[in-house]
Amino acid sequence: MTSRPIVRKCPYCGAELRPRTAELFGKTVRCGFFDCTCEASKEARVRELEEAADRERRDVLDSQMRRYRAAGIPPLFLKHRSGCESLYEDVRREAGDVVSAFKRGRGSYIVGGVGTGKSLVAATAARYAVDCGLGARFTSASEVLDAVRGSFGTSKDSRKVMDYYASTRFLVLDDLGKESPTDWVLMKLFELVNDRYENMRPLVVTTQYQRDELIARLAKNGDKETAVAIVSRLAETCDVRELTGRDRRLGNG
Repeated sequence: MTSRPIVRKCPYCGAELRPRTAELFGKTVRCGFFDCTCEASKEARVRELEEAADRERRDVLDSQMRRYRAAGIPPLFLKHRSGCESLYEDVRREAGDVVSAFKRGRGSYIVGGVGTGKSLVAATAARYAVDCGLGARFTSASEVLDAVRGSFGTSKDSRKVMDYYASTRFLVLDDLGKESPTDWVLMKLFELVNDRYENMRPLVVTTQYQRDELIARLAKNGDKETAVAIVSRLAETCDVRELTGRDRRLGNG
């Protein structure tokens, strides 16, 4: 009994499609059908290609966003990830300079008043670092210290927590100086800064305080020697990047 050949028609114009064939071990075998040449079929193939490209773009973006979130970059700086830098002309340039300096072994001390874009620059730089394949983490000194406190009495001891932040390749400490400067806080800050200093891992720091002001802020409760030691190491390893202007969050009103 001879089987009837499979016939396939174009779903748009109804024309019978020409079968594809190939030679396999001396036999001619059928391997699908040629596309129809009608305009509707051509348009459908263009749509399919555009949809596939769109899915690929979404997959790439989703993968990027997962890496950014894993690096601790705040949702505020991810919500408008494709356009946040363009809101302020200097952000893209400053963030690029931060990453370029880091690759040369230099950290960045980003200083400025409230709302001048310090955290935006640092978060954008962290995104660029992720895109470059650098192990990055955006955090604050307060978050680091909270993580150390939370490790007490658990299987994750404070040394392991500190080692994680000390060994992260591209580390941003946002809003340095906001934490309450107790002796314990200063000791842990010094431990982190000194560990990275001795292992030649530069830091990216944002702060409202000029270096002498940061010393005074950290030494508010009396331990000036440790405060000086922290800021001294930052001064040696970080380029100062000062952001000026009014609070951008307040707008022009």
